[in-house]
Amino acid sequence: MASPLSNDRASGCFVPALDPGLGPGPASSSGFGGRAPQNPSGADLSPASLPPMSVAVAVAPNPEMTQKATRRRFTTAYKRAIVAEAAACTRPGEVGALLRREGLYESSLGKFRRLSRAGMLEPGATRTPEICNGAVRDATVSQHADTERENRQLRRKLARALRIIEIQKKAAVLLGETLQDMNLEGLD
Repeated sequence: MASPLSNDRASGCFVPALDPGLGPGPASSSGFGGRAPQNPSGADLSPASLPPMSVAVAVAPNPEMTQKATRRRFTTAYKRAIVAEAAACTRPGEVGALLRREGLYESSLGKFRRLSRAGMLEPGATRTPEICNGAVRDATVSQHADTERENRQLRRKLARALRIIEIQKKAAVLLGETLQDMNLEGLD
């Protein structure tokens, strides 16, 4: 006797094997090739003898009403616990298993570790302006950014002053005055 299941090579799944004598065809009006399906208990399984089936109808969600996504927020106690648990992982794959179990990404664990190193996960620690979007900004990085900003402002002021001096030189040439002729004592 043939196996009741056969391997479907296209999908790699096992599907019920079809008996060539069964199934809908021109020889049968009942859809079973002229004979009723057989049951090991011997009960009649013809369509007329079966009770009516109830069909569950799935209600489609309203496409106009979408649920607004909310960003997850983690408490400092949870972050401390995750960092401690990740630090306790010693075998390969344990950190990945932890992240899968908690539904976290590696980047989240990295942010938690940076906050922990900066002391922001200690009880009583408050978030300071040094923390931007969850990433800890080092004091030297913020000082460097401030210095760069000030440098750009001073370069703009210098360029403007040099343009003004060039215009003044051209005006003095047009008027026929030299630096020795000008009275520069009141400019100090």
